[in-house]
Formats: sequence, structure tokens, C-alpha cells
Amino acid sequence: MVAVDFSLEGHAKVHVDNEPASFAIARHALKTPPRRPAVINLRLTEQPCNGRITDDQPLLSADRTITRARLAGFQRAFVEAGIDPDEVPMWNIEENTFDVCTPVIEEILDLPDDQRPDLLLCMSDRIALTAVTLAEERGLRIPEDLRLTGFDGIAEGQYRAPRLTTVRQDSTEKGRIAARMILGMEPAESRLMTTELLIGDSCP
Repeated sequence: MVAVDFSLEGHAKVHVDNEPASFAIARHALKTPPRRPAVINLRLTEQPCNGRITDDQPLLSADRTITRARLAGFQRAFVEAGIDPDEVPMWNIEENTFDVCTPVIEEILDLPDDQRPDLLLCMSDRIALTAVTLAEERGLRIPEDLRLTGFDGIAEGQYRAPRLTTVRQDSTEKGRIAARMILGMEPAESRLMTTELLIGDSCP
């Protein structure tokens, strides 16, 4: 057995460099100081939550979800930029699909102008692309009114306009590595794969 994107005690795992990759993309985004940054997480709360994360909702630990490492990278960049991470609002999304993302992102984008975030750090390209679509429906300009980042580097995010600023990971190779370990074609040893920062139009 080999774990991919999560940890399983006593077994090899295949991960990407989630924390440093998230730090790099957040650091890039924060070079243009935002007025109201926010984070949209993916499956990060212990109890199901499709909406704003409140102080009484505990987060999953890093060994139970890779998105905790992504949040740690974002928060490290906030601290470096002089922003208190505890003051940055966070939302959680339970499933990485348009239908599940939509009500959460609508809640964010429909906030009054003086409360709506002007920078969204999203933990997946699917989340970011949903935000782009819903922002455009509301007449919000990207990146002038709203800057966004994603994570994954899926083709759709690079072929549509505005092109996403994101982190590219090689998901196919992750699967190949895990399969080779299972088949005994290479040692079953934990692997940490590198990623690539892609600067697009959504957060230049």
C-alpha cells in the first residue's frame, strides 16, 4: 500500500512540496499589498463545513490532509508581509466541484464592496476557476477588482482567459510513482515531488 496526498503510518507516501509551494504563490500575490486578503480552503475542517470557518471549528491536522500544509505556507507568507494570519478570513469547501464551490464563493463575492476580498488564495484550480466565472457574472474585473490564485496547474486554468496564476504539480507522475512502488519496480520509499509556480493573468 502506498499513500498519495495523505499519510498512512507505516507506509510509503507520495506528496508534492505543498507548504513551500503555497508559500511561494502567496508571497508572489502579496507583493501587491491587498486590502482584504482571504483564503478558500479545501476539506480542512474536522466537521463538515461548506462556508465561512469560525473560531470554534477545529482544523484537520497536517497528517490527515495536505491542505493543512498549504494553509501553513499561506500563513507563513502573511507573517512575512506583516499580516496577522488570524485576521485573514477563511472559507472551507467540502468538494472540489463547481456545484459545491458555487454557494461558498457566491457568499464571498456578494459581500458589500468594503468587505469583499480583493485577493483570494484558493487551494485548487477548480475553486479558483469557479470564482473567476462567478466574478465575471457580477461584472468584477480580474485582476483589477479581484486577484486570484489556484493550485494544481490543470489545463483548463491555463487555456482560458484570464489565465490562472497557480502551482503546477505533476499528478500523473504521482500516480506512476505509487504504481511502480506497488509493483515492486522501485523501492517503497516516501517521495516528495517539486512543483512549479506559474504566473498568469489572474494575479500578475
